[in-house]
Amino acid sequence: MAFDINSISSKAVHKPPTMLIVAKEKMGKTSFCAGSRVENGKVVEYGLNKPIILWLKGEQGAADIPVAKNNEAISSYDELMDALAWLAKTDHSFETVAVDSLTTLCEIVVKKVVADHPDLCEKSTFDRFGNGNKLAVPLHRSICEALTWLRDNKNMTVIVTAHIKNNTKQVNDPERGSYDSWVADIPDAVWSVYSREFDFIGYADTKDVVTQNDVGFGNKQGRAVSVGNGQRFLFTKKTLSHPSGGRGIYGHLPAEIPFDWASFQNAIAETINATPSNTNN
Repeated sequence: MAFDINSISSKAVHKPPTMLIVAKEKMGKTSFCAGSRVENGKVVEYGLNKPIILWLKGEQGAADIPVAKNNEAISSYDELMDALAWLAKTDHSFETVAVDSLTTLCEIVVKKVVADHPDLCEKSTFDRFGNGNKLAVPLHRSICEALTWLRDNKNMTVIVTAHIKNNTKQVNDPERGSYDSWVADIPDAVWSVYSREFDFIGYADTKDVVTQNDVGFGNKQGRAVSVGNGQRFLFTKKTLSHPSGGRGIYGHLPAEIPFDWASFQNAIAETINATPSNTNN
């Protein structure tokens, strides 16, 4: 189609987000995907985002949550692509698709790469010479493109969860010096595929501080204390310690939001209302 000057518009269009939600284990990532509402520290409602959760083999968080999900765990790359194709081709009422989790998906993709290219890599030496991730990245890119297609053409919110590594990564920054940072438990090359494509990266955790207690003989021992009574928050701004951030309206969200879907949706609505917009076409 030829370029048409009359098709230019300055009106802001807010699409549903494509999101990476990163957190430690047992932090409530799957409940968030399931459209939860939390009151007094307990989930009182699910399904606010009309979700379907595609849970992968090795993840059990969705089993006892009363929302749509696959009965049998997805255990292969082809099964996941078939599920995404079904969502693309079928008339359905789902408004959110969640993949739980990217950490497990990386393992599934490794199995496919090893099976398809036994001459280039073995599972035990998957990325010794860089061959493994070079072959895995295009598969992750295809998944990412399929999810983005669902957002653009089916108007679906996309959520992909990921775990945090148990150990932090030391970052050597020429301006800030060296510091420790939580990183997702996936290869850097795979992280780049999703983090560049998706609209929003959120990090979920409690708010804790470390106090120093004198244990005698000049020694002190650190003790973590929750400053939010164990309440879980979604942190939306990138800091030295964790990955977060967003583009467009998702880059203007409050720095921290209670970690449930209802609070997240309220924060989006308030941010949109507070953002100047031009309604002239």
